[in-house]
Amino acid sequence: YHFTNESDEMLINAKKLGYNDETGIHYVCPYFFKNKIPKYFHFLPNDKYGLKFMENKDPMTFILRRSNSDINNSLSLTYKDEESNVYQLKIRKTSDNIWYTNWENEDGDSEDVSDSNIENLIKKIMIDNDYKFN
Repeated sequence: YHFTNESDEMLINAKKLGYNDETGIHYVCPYFFKNKIPKYFHFLPNDKYGLKFMENKDPMTFILRRSNSDINNSLSLTYKDEESNVYQLKIRKTSDNIWYTNWENEDGDSEDVSDSNIENLIKKIMIDNDYKFN
């Protein structure tokens, strides 16, 4: 138990600044998940796009990570296709709290995908297309 608000102030400061030098606390993003943080979510403070992380990963794998632009309303996917090409995909939360992305399906067609739950959206575009998480 804390008898001061010092711990709250540290977290508030980290959220405001993104990173608190004094405490080493990073603000990653708001809690977007329904139950717990999924295993495929990675915070990589020294690998902005997850490219180094994905170098030695198998084809057809993916990670979900914080957005580099709008951390309060979006997340990003880094994924590796069958030919080991690495891609980035932005997932945005709309003003009515619907997660949205534009996904290129296996036929190469552009497809709008949306869901009220981020985990369901990931399932639709990654898991259902045989991608595995790292």
